[in-house]
Amino acid sequence: MNLRQTIGHIQRVLYNHVRKGGDAHLPADKDSAGFMTPEMVGELEGANGAYQIKYDVEDILKLPIGNWLVSGTKTNNTPMDSGWHYISIKGDVAGGRRQFSVQHSHTGRKWTYGWSENGEAGLNPLKWRKEWQTKELFAGSMKSIGDSFQIEDSFELFEYVEFYYSYLGIMYSQKVARNSIVIKKPFELGGLKLDQSLDSRGVSFGRIILRAHALNSLEVDSIESNYFPGNGGAATSTSGDKIDIYRAIGWF
Repeated sequence: MNLRQTIGHIQRVLYNHVRKGGDAHLPADKDSAGFMTPEMVGELEGANGAYQIKYDVEDILKLPIGNWLVSGTKTNNTPMDSGWHYISIKGDVAGGRRQFSVQHSHTGRKWTYGWSENGEAGLNPLKWRKEWQTKELFAGSMKSIGDSFQIEDSFELFEYVEFYYSYLGIMYSQKVARNSIVIKKPFELGGLKLDQSLDSRGVSFGRIILRAHALNSLEVDSIESNYFPGNGGAATSTSGDKIDIYRAIGWF
């Protein structure tokens, strides 16, 4: 048998070795080297950050440790009614404790959940706890009628919009719920300042009224500032004292 024939023979033997169809060697474990099973490959990919897709999961709280992509509803213990959820689960090998981190694929909203089989709540609140996220929507100055800003998103995507503003040297912040920012419907921000003198005990009150002309833009509709003397006299307009909005962030 020449060299070419010998090499060909060895090649055929290796190719046709016994049980070559995927189970010729034992899977690796903590004591012995071996081949990786498809399940092991999935677990390795999960440990490196990849999410394995799971369909028809009855209860995500019963999933094993790892990273999972699940189409969920509240009936299987996901925090939102529908859509895909990225789920990361940490815990001990025995299965007595679990920590869940969930992110809704469509909206980006996040939640955490922790439990132990012996009922210890620890520092984790019961049920799902939302992890609030913020996005800056505006930075600048809005203090005159007609001033406006526009965002790249829609106000409908945020649970709240928080406005930061100043009035007579005092800094304020106020959260406005999503359902209060409606096209053509005005809403207001206000501030007040008491006199430093105990003799007068007057108060200055200012407000700025905003109106949405689209679901991604706000405009100053009107402004007002008045001084109310503490002696019961008539209020006087102090139109030069304006509320100045300098920042807005969205909460989701």
